[in-house]
Amino acid sequence: MFGTAIRKIFIKPSNQPTDEIVILYGSHSGNSEFIAKEAQKYLKKNGLSATACDMAKYAFGKLMHEKSVLIVVSTQGEGDPPDSAQKFCKNLFAENAPSLTNLKFAVCALGDSSYEHFCQTGKNIDRRLAELGAVRFHRRVDCDAEFHQTASTWVSEVLGKYSGKTQSVPVQIHTESQHQLFPATVKEKCRLNEGSQSETYHITLAVDDPEFLYQPGDTVGIFPENQEELTDQILKQLNVAPESTIRFENKLVPLRKLLTTQLELTSISKKLLENYQELIQNPELKTLLTDEKSLHDYVRHRDVLDLLVEFPFSGNPEDFIAVLRKIQPRYYSIASSQRKHPGEVHLIVKLVQSEQNGRTRLGACSSYLSHWIEAGRKINVQLVSNESFRMQTGAFPMILIAAGTGIAPFRAFMEEQEQESSPGENWLIFGEKCRDFDFFYRHEWDGWQKENRLNRLDLAFSRDQAEKIYVQHKIEEQADEFYQWLNRGAHVYVCGSVSMGNEVRQAICRAMQKAGKMTEEESLEYWGKLIDSNRVHQDLY
Repeated sequence: MFGTAIRKIFIKPSNQPTDEIVILYGSHSGNSEFIAKEAQKYLKKNGLSATACDMAKYAFGKLMHEKSVLIVVSTQGEGDPPDSAQKFCKNLFAENAPSLTNLKFAVCALGDSSYEHFCQTGKNIDRRLAELGAVRFHRRVDCDAEFHQTASTWVSEVLGKYSGKTQSVPVQIHTESQHQLFPATVKEKCRLNEGSQSETYHITLAVDDPEFLYQPGDTVGIFPENQEELTDQILKQLNVAPESTIRFENKLVPLRKLLTTQLELTSISKKLLENYQELIQNPELKTLLTDEKSLHDYVRHRDVLDLLVEFPFSGNPEDFIAVLRKIQPRYYSIASSQRKHPGEVHLIVKLVQSEQNGRTRLGACSSYLSHWIEAGRKINVQLVSNESFRMQTGAFPMILIAAGTGIAPFRAFMEEQEQESSPGENWLIFGEKCRDFDFFYRHEWDGWQKENRLNRLDLAFSRDQAEKIYVQHKIEEQADEFYQWLNRGAHVYVCGSVSMGNEVRQAICRAMQKAGKMTEEESLEYWGKLIDSNRVHQDLY
């Protein structure tokens, strides 16, 4: 009793307001976390008390007691919050959300303007905080794929308002320091689905660095190179000789090499179009920029060559180059266990290919990995941790739902379990086009079934019958079994496209209505409870 009394005197209750600045981040690929921790660093350099916290680990009830909060959050899918921010957003947008009139806030939203719902999660949080009475002490900023300059300015301006200083520690957020680059060698490359209409490859990279330590569920980022044919067509459109040199970042460099290895050519964004319009002052492009629907469609289906053909440029090549953004990494789920394959990382890569605007367009990184680089080639890779997509160990079953190359992390899960003395309880629901060609790693899955490591397997091959069947149909077919697994504490993992993830969520809710005798509202509430208890893990792209 005496000890309790002493603690009450000397320890400040956790729900009392403090002068500490709380920086909440909701991250998917790590960018939001990186900016939040950089902001914390600069605030502390200026003598301010600050702490950075993952939204997933933040007790929402504390928000009404905070004085000052910075929000750094990304957007995924169709304007959805990342998994780590879902619980926070659910509480924030609830009808009974608390009044926040004592709170000051500022939001840094992250996204990619080549997507329709650019920075939507940050925009929604910014609006909702104001609705609840919180005071926006600095305007929201929306960071595009190349976020370093916008984020640096935001942190600098926020810092100035906190410190009251016109001159503070210079803020320079360099993305080069975000993820360490590890040298890797292409060890093996083989096609997984000979005879299929699409091309999918297994790629083995050798990474010898002892600091390259990954877990199942993690991803790697790879910087591709552009096809030389595309580069040459752009040079022709610019009316520039292939051997020309240009000044870039205070260095004289060959223009052809610059376009091939450092600049984004296969995708464009709204920001790029706005900057290009400032350069060429084209009335048709100006009109396009005012039509959101047409603009979104244009960004999705055009590349830099299309832009030059449709809105020609005739000025200094250096001015045009300044409009382009640097090549962004492409992320791939790791398809291997490091315990089983020390010194290696395995990837599953599907060639992205489409016919658009009268020519064949290839995905920059998928074509780079599957077609252009050969065994023995050296590349650099980033390692991106994905804490929200960790496999379960011990008593909890896992329901693994994948379409196409989304099977990658689940192969890693099973390989990891091979290293354990006792197998877990696993159910794979997998979908692709044709069983004969597209059942990736079929022999491995058959082996895990025989070893009783894979307890149940349901397959949905959409083109093997007249009526298309997808993974969501298998979930509804097995509604009773699915419900039983959930009642035994199963965790649900979903890996695939955003649209597939949405269909899976709806199918699970329908299955709960059928097997659990729930109303639609009750099934949605059930799904929400699964998320709140960290039993739903999604890796959607």
